[in-house]
Amino acid sequence: MLSMLIFACQPSKSDTAVPLDTDTADDTGIVELMEIDADGDGYPLWSSTLDVSNADCDDNDPTVTPLTERYIPAGIFQMGENNTPFSGPAHDVLLSDYCIDTYEVTNTRFADFLQDFYVQGWDNVNPAGQELYDLDDDDDVFPQRIERVADGYGIMLGYEEHPVTEVFLWSGHTFCEWDKKSLPTEAQWEKAARGTDGRTFPWGEEMPNCDLTNFGFIGEQCIGDTVAVGSYPDGVSPYGVHDMAGNVAEWVSDWFGMDYYAQSPLEDPQGPDSGWFDDGQGNAFEARLVRSGNHATGTGDIQTHYRQPEPPAGSSNGIGFRCVRPLDE
Repeated sequence: MLSMLIFACQPSKSDTAVPLDTDTADDTGIVELMEIDADGDGYPLWSSTLDVSNADCDDNDPTVTPLTERYIPAGIFQMGENNTPFSGPAHDVLLSDYCIDTYEVTNTRFADFLQDFYVQGWDNVNPAGQELYDLDDDDDVFPQRIERVADGYGIMLGYEEHPVTEVFLWSGHTFCEWDKKSLPTEAQWEKAARGTDGRTFPWGEEMPNCDLTNFGFIGEQCIGDTVAVGSYPDGVSPYGVHDMAGNVAEWVSDWFGMDYYAQSPLEDPQGPDSGWFDDGQGNAFEARLVRSGNHATGTGDIQTHYRQPEPPAGSSNGIGFRCVRPLDE
């Protein structure tokens, strides 16, 4: 397989969340937003609160809280960076509301997904017949963390909460669809990582170190392998999303376009219709995108605007993914 080697304080429960479904006006006539908590989990529905940190992305499911998904409100942010290969020009993007997984998909979650498909008769393939997990991995020194067992799939001891790796682009699409979500666009991913102040790293402008993220070129790595999701609470993004720099890079849904930012639409960009990378030195391939860098990449790769082209059929110990939930009233 082609490959490239390329956790914020936990939210506290709202003390005021009450299952109300109407608005009221104060003495000035200004309408006050009334919080709705239909599932009684202590977190108000995202559209009924101004407290972004406590917003509930699915008020019909008490297992969905800000501990599992973070609400990203609609609005404009600056995407990209000038004078940076593949990442310019910087430009404004207007995104609709959405929610994004607080953590990357773990080996446990992905093995549950594989097991469900196995029971349905799809043994490590999606309905289109595409392999979902690279069980025959031979392109890096790391053993697979998910293993075949007699009745389906198991996980290597100690790696249950590490982010899943050795997955392909379509693996992310298939899992997220199974989870009633989708892969993020790169615009959705970048806003969740950098917020609206244009920060260089999810935590701000401080240079990376091993207390903030899992990164470093081979020979100078913090860890030298993946770590459990949420291991770096000081490196959280402004929206409370964990691991948006390092540990593993993450598939996004867009094709890679070398000059796409110069013509990207303002509102909810989806990327070009196809993608191709060519460095002019004989390295050319059909290209999708991963974001964030991983445990074996340097400072440049874990910047919030950094874009890495990857072949969609590529997999490695350095690439995983997370999902987003589109929101409707």
